[in-house]
This record gives sequence, structure tokens and C-alpha cells, in this order.
Amino acid sequence: MNFSNIIISLFFFGILFGSFFLTMVLPDRKVSVIENRSLATKPILTGESFKSGKYFDEYETYHSDQYPLRNKMLEINGIFKYKMIDQKIAEIGPKKYYRSNNGFIIQQNSNQNPTTLVNEVKGLTSELSKKNIPVFYSIIPHKSVFFETELPTYLPSYGKESVKKLRDGLESVPSLHLVDVEKELRKQPKEEIYFKTDHHWNTNGAFIGYQKIVSELNKTLPEIGDPISKDTFKFEKKGLAFNGSYARSTTLSFVTESDQMIVPTNDIISPTVKACIDKDNKCDDPVFFPEKLTEVNPYTDRFVYFGLNQALIRYKNSDPISQKKLVILKDSYAKPIIPFLTKHFKEVDVLDTRYFGEDANFKNSSAVKFIEEEKPDAVIFITNTTAVEKNITEYIQ
Repeated sequence: MNFSNIIISLFFFGILFGSFFLTMVLPDRKVSVIENRSLATKPILTGESFKSGKYFDEYETYHSDQYPLRNKMLEINGIFKYKMIDQKIAEIGPKKYYRSNNGFIIQQNSNQNPTTLVNEVKGLTSELSKKNIPVFYSIIPHKSVFFETELPTYLPSYGKESVKKLRDGLESVPSLHLVDVEKELRKQPKEEIYFKTDHHWNTNGAFIGYQKIVSELNKTLPEIGDPISKDTFKFEKKGLAFNGSYARSTTLSFVTESDQMIVPTNDIISPTVKACIDKDNKCDDPVFFPEKLTEVNPYTDRFVYFGLNQALIRYKNSDPISQKKLVILKDSYAKPIIPFLTKHFKEVDVLDTRYFGEDANFKNSSAVKFIEEEKPDAVIFITNTTAVEKNITEYIQ
């Protein structure tokens, strides 16, 4: 064996055993911000798992997930594919992302069936109608629906088709009030109301949604008043660059231009509104989380500025426009709307059924049970048009 072969062999075994050693001594990471998923934990060795080989399979997954500099390796791979050879499609597991010429990252839409969701909404509306509690449903198009026409023909996408099926199904629900946010959004250039690197709408789009929702709720609950003027809040771009969910999935190498958060600089909400986030029956938590705007990690989810995701958050307003109470059934598209809605109500209870299964207080409950106990003046769904999955629907009734 010549000297060069010895050097190559030492280098190879150095990386192999070095990475194994570092995996053993470094603290395990619980989540991958880039991949937006939980990472494998160290498996427990048992006689049964050793004999079956399950332990070794789990340890291989664990070592892969906890590999030192894993994020850097993902980014280096991305630089080669997306920068050097200018690949415009990123395949991350079963999902495909396309980068348009103007820098918007667009996800391919699958063909979704809203039947289960429609049936759950029908059951909830029927039950609450007996108690004279009106139910509203806001139709908010997911970003990928608005940008679907920019996908190349070899990436078939079914967003508009799925929205039509959802709309048709919801229109068949007796007593349900539909809030057509899509119609209002279509009046604006889509590039101004959605993020480039994230799957959400930005504050421009969300505020259009807020105004439409309040206008529709006002027809049934005139006491809540009219939507507050956008000029009142003096919105401005603030904070460090925002690389959203699509950037975290595909790495920064797929990003041509980062986003920036648009936030109210005239905060007329926080002085009178407090959130009940912790389970200590105290309502002294903030509405906004401004520290997220300046965290230095380039993959920080700055959208959390508008609030957390958990099974229940209750907002209480000491000086509301009305003494009414609202329950919101939401996904993350509702987060930038909720703070503005709190100005109109004495109390706003925000339920996210995606987290019911993780919260011991809600595992054996449902949205209907909660609403019947709380007796609100109205209930509204604020979810995007792709939110029809089981984790949304299984805890509604």
C-alpha cells in the first residue's frame, strides 16, 4: 500500500469513527428546524430488540439523524443542486417544490377529498344551531393554490380543483355562514399577499382576511363594530430576514430572496389584551412575540411573532368593542388574524384540533363539547383550503 492510500484510509476511518464518537458524546438534538420534523432518539437495547435486529435498524436511523454537522451536509448538497446546476425543483420526501423565476417557492398540490371535513362541519353546525350559536367558515386559499398556474406542466397540481370541491361541500351545509376571503384576495396582486419562502400569507393578505371576517360577523353580531382601518396600525417591515417553511424544507440554497415580517408599529392591542397560554389559569401572557423577529438563526420561524400553536389559547380584552365571546377553530393561517379580532370581543378562545391528541386536557374531548360548555356568541373556522386532513377533523365532534 502506497503512502497516498494510507492517507485516504486514515481519512476515511477518521471520519467514520470520529462521527461515531461525536454522536456518542454530543447532546442529542430533538428537532430539525430545517427538515421541520422530530429527530430519532437513542434506542434502548433489549434482548428482544437485539435478537430481532430492530435495535440495529433503530440505531442506524438514530445515528443518521444525530450525525454531526447534518444541517451543513444538507446545505452543501443543496448548494450543488440548486446553485451550481440551477435545479428548480426540490424533492423532499413525497413533496415537490418549484422555484419560480421571481423567487417564489411553490409546493405541488395533491388532489384532496374534503368529504370528512364537510361532514364534521355539518355535524358541528347542526348541534350548535340547536343552541342558537352561529357557525362561520372562512375560505382562505393556500399559497400554492394562488401560484398554481406558475408550476410547469410536468408538475400536475390540483389546488383549484380541491378548493372547488371544498366550497361545493360547504355550501351544502345548512345554516353555515361562508366567508369568501378568496374573492377579496383575488383583487390584489398575489405577490403582495404571500411570502416567497413560506407557505403562509403575509400580513397584507391576513389583514384583508381580518377585514372580510369582521364584516361578515358584523351582519350577525353588529355589536362588534366595523373592521379597524389598516392605517391605524402603521404596519412596517421589521426584523431580520425571514426564511420560511419552504426554505427550511429545501435549505437556504433554494432561496433567491428572503422575506421580511410586516408588523404593526402602533400596537393598540397589547395594552388591553392578554393571552392565557400557560395552564395556570393566569392571563398574563403576551399577544405578540417580538423576540422572534431578531433571533439570529436564519431558520427561525418568525411567523411565531403572531402567536403559538397549541390546543387552546384564550385571549381576554379589558376594553373590548363589544362584550361578545368568539371561538375560533384554526390552523396556522389564523395566527396573524387573531390579534386584530381580539379588539372586537371580550374573550376569544382559539382551538387548534391538530394538537388535541397531544394535550391531556383534550384527548377525550372535542370542539363541540368545548363550545357547548363555553357558550360563545359565535364560532368561526379560520383555516386554509388544504386543511382537510384527519388531524384537523378527528376532534371536531
